[in-house]
Amino acid sequence: QGMKYQAVARDHSGNELINEPVEIRIQLVSGDKISKVYYSEVHNTTTNEFGLFSLNIGEGNVLNGNFNSIPWSDENIWMELSLKEGTQYDYEIISKTKLLAVPYAYYANTAGSISTNGNNNTNNNGIGVLDGVPSQNWSLFGNRKTDPEKDKLGTTDYTDLIFVTDNLERLKITADGEVQIKGDLNLEKDLRVGENVYLNIKDTDTGRGKTINYGKFISNGQVTINPNLTGNDTNYDSYPLRIEGSNQGVAIKLNTGTPNNDNNFISFFNSTGDAVGRIEGETEIEAITTPEYIFDNALMVAEEIKAIANVATSFIPTTVAGLGVSAGPCGSSIAAAAADLILATANVVGYNVFALSNLGVTYQSGSADYAEWLERINPNENITAGDIVGVFGGKISKYTYNAQQYMVISTKPAILGNMPISGQEGLYEKVAFMGQIPVKVRGAVLVGDYIIPSGLNDGIGRAISSAEMRADQYHEIVGVAWSSSLLNEGVSLINMAIGLNTNDVSRLVSQLETKYNALETRIAALENGAEISTKEETIQEKERSKYEIVLEYMPAELNDEIMDEAMLYLENAYKDQGINIKDHPGLNKLFTDANFKAEIIKKTQENYKKTYQKYLEMVKNHK
Repeated sequence: QGMKYQAVARDHSGNELINEPVEIRIQLVSGDKISKVYYSEVHNTTTNEFGLFSLNIGEGNVLNGNFNSIPWSDENIWMELSLKEGTQYDYEIISKTKLLAVPYAYYANTAGSISTNGNNNTNNNGIGVLDGVPSQNWSLFGNRKTDPEKDKLGTTDYTDLIFVTDNLERLKITADGEVQIKGDLNLEKDLRVGENVYLNIKDTDTGRGKTINYGKFISNGQVTINPNLTGNDTNYDSYPLRIEGSNQGVAIKLNTGTPNNDNNFISFFNSTGDAVGRIEGETEIEAITTPEYIFDNALMVAEEIKAIANVATSFIPTTVAGLGVSAGPCGSSIAAAAADLILATANVVGYNVFALSNLGVTYQSGSADYAEWLERINPNENITAGDIVGVFGGKISKYTYNAQQYMVISTKPAILGNMPISGQEGLYEKVAFMGQIPVKVRGAVLVGDYIIPSGLNDGIGRAISSAEMRADQYHEIVGVAWSSSLLNEGVSLINMAIGLNTNDVSRLVSQLETKYNALETRIAALENGAEISTKEETIQEKERSKYEIVLEYMPAELNDEIMDEAMLYLENAYKDQGINIKDHPGLNKLFTDANFKAEIIKKTQENYKKTYQKYLEMVKNHK
């Protein structure tokens, strides 16, 4: 980037300045009446024995301007030459000359249109190609022998670089370095972006240093976001990927018909690349084999079996004289028991419909429990992971006497609900609701033992075997031990399964115990107060099984009349309690959807009949 210049220096008399130092100022200016100086520089040189000096314009000491910014293509440029000799204070203008083109400049102006340079080569596909033109002269045929320090395409002033096709703007690199694309951006390989990426935004939202795309973002390779961001989880600017400006979020579509557990929608990895969790597809077969489904379904089926037993015992009269009946069974109790059976059956059907109608994804995690944030009663109480706590009105404490429920503080929950207000986390603890969880226990523990609070209000539990459990302790059950500890003294950490509703268990056990006690009383009354005519009949009656007593009064099936009475009893019971059935979708469907009602009643009758047949088999086996 320069021009050779050579001249002879003379004094005012026309004599050559021989072997003398001179100071030359060169200014490149416009040719207008009011000249504008685009570039000026100074050269300090010495003449030779003929008064001759040589210099390169563009390589002197710059006074102002930039040699590369001279508008050669827009204006006629003049060169103004000034000289300062010896002790002179000011420069004296010697000449002002218009710069003209030279033959090589003409060549450079037309080099881009040259069709061939005589070198025929081939590319990797065997197709003939031409060598590029020399560097610094950009060619449509490509350049060779380029120098990255000198060979650059673009602007040297503060101006946008615009690419057009069909006389329409397609791509713009702004003077600030933004890249704006007006059409689709299709990538065959990875896209690496050094700063933020904004997609489909308004022109007014642009900012310096951002990559902006006004169309679709399509990549046939991977897109990796690797910014160096810091900040806490409540800071919006801490997140590498942000999606905003729409009423929808992220959509993920997999290239598979029915996603199963082998198809991950989202996978989570730690810093070492190990998978720690995933959101994956789920089929019906996979759903019904999960421990959660089996557990929940078993609880509901148990409630249905209990309801069938209640219906059966409701037919047994309150007093029995000999082998006859002195007072028949209470019709309202039969209707109430049948109503409970209808509800239990509807719950089983409804649960399976709900559990299997919304298949799609399941969440997998290395953590083993579901938990929720619950507030401490005493904000200053020290509660740690593995502690057993009592729940009082939705708040927790290690004080467990007369607690409404007994739960455990989670170590590492897979799902955490009931998120507190930001900044209030210190008042809450993560309380496990379902799954596997480490729990602190004092003394020896065997697999299968029940874990209940120690009673010392210290967050520690104790183990009781199922054979030693009393009915009044069932409501204290926290969970079931899935690992053992042989420490007779001291506290150990064992793995425990939680999720069983202990209050329901307590009620279930108490109800069953009451029913069987009543049944025993009736059998005793039959045995002791019956009018037996012969000794043989007394012996025969004592040998009768409990199921024979039940079968004597239990009908083989529940007819439609009983089911109608049960539905009427159920509807009136809800009205008496002031319950609006329309506020409960499941109940409303049972009473208003004729097909669903008929399905539930038919399934109830079928399940009852199956139980009756089992009773017959038990009686047969007993005999």
